[in-house]
Amino acid sequence: MQTEYWLLKKETLFEILESREKGLTKEEVLQKRQKFGYNVLQNKKRDGVVKLFLIQFLSPLIFILLFAAGVTFYLNEIIETAVIAAAVLINVLFSTYQEYKAESTIEKLNSFIKDKAKVLRNNEVREIDASELVPGDILIVSYGSRIPADARIIEANNLQIDEAIITGESIPTSKNEEIATSNELINRHNYAYAGT
Repeated sequence: MQTEYWLLKKETLFEILESREKGLTKEEVLQKRQKFGYNVLQNKKRDGVVKLFLIQFLSPLIFILLFAAGVTFYLNEIIETAVIAAAVLINVLFSTYQEYKAESTIEKLNSFIKDKAKVLRNNEVREIDASELVPGDILIVSYGSRIPADARIIEANNLQIDEAIITGESIPTSKNEEIATSNELINRHNYAYAGT
């Protein structure tokens, strides 16, 4: 069951997350990392080449071409059938190659790109890899920052967050530390979402 952090007072939040305004100590971070692990999304298992190849046959265009090949074969038009079958095979092979190459490129990019996060730990501001965040860390967000994990806002000064990836709304949402009045997403002005 998810805790509704947006409905909690700051003091209660610190108590539940075993944190404080000065941030966590090194020992507390190590304990929490051992308990909760790293702040990373599990990577989707990469599809094999055979699966990518077979997926290409689910395209509506391929269905139409295979149907046309079946009709021409039924009409005993062997040359037309062979041309259509060759077009299907070339299309499927080329699409498989492109998709496999794209997945490889994305995988390589993800290994190079590391999100950073500014945190307050033991009353000192530090920049760490976002994967090293633990529950109870105090994030420091500034203009242009990307939110590295879902977070309850405990202090804000004219904060606006672009939540288009969640809401589709192109106008940034004003955020503040005031406790939400309900569970509705639109009323969570004291909450920031990962990736926004």
